[in-house]
Amino acid sequence: MKATNSGMKSAVSAVLVVMTLVAATMLAAPLAAAEDVRPAVSLSSLAGNWYGTLFIDGGCGLGTKDLVFNLDSSGNGTVTADYHTQTCGNNGEDGTISITDFSSNGHGLAHLDFGGTVFNFSIQVNTSANVFNLVDTIDSGNYEEGTAIKQSE
Repeated sequence: MKATNSGMKSAVSAVLVVMTLVAATMLAAPLAAAEDVRPAVSLSSLAGNWYGTLFIDGGCGLGTKDLVFNLDSSGNGTVTADYHTQTCGNNGEDGTISITDFSSNGHGLAHLDFGGTVFNFSIQVNTSANVFNLVDTIDSGNYEEGTAIKQSE
């Protein structure tokens, strides 16, 4: 009798383990699928007017910079920057901006060109395409990072 009772407990335990694994697998699949669902961000969704602020450290020392720019549906536009730094004081410059290598997950590159002085930013756009972060990790001697916000139409 003891062997049968022990065998019965083992069988019940095995069935419970299998049922738990099946239930966990059935619950995990929809949760994983839900996490993977994220709206795609298109380059054309960035078209419009933007305002950005940057913390900078470069040839003029530590400072801050604001950017006012507009983007067309191809990710190109004009930019006006005003900055305030330790060495160069208050200055402004006009240039161009272009967003390249853009993917549907919102990651890309933004190039700012101020008369031949080029800054290359890695960007990450949110899923609503109305905010993105910028960080210059490419250009030696220039350390700039900040955020841009799309302006109301």
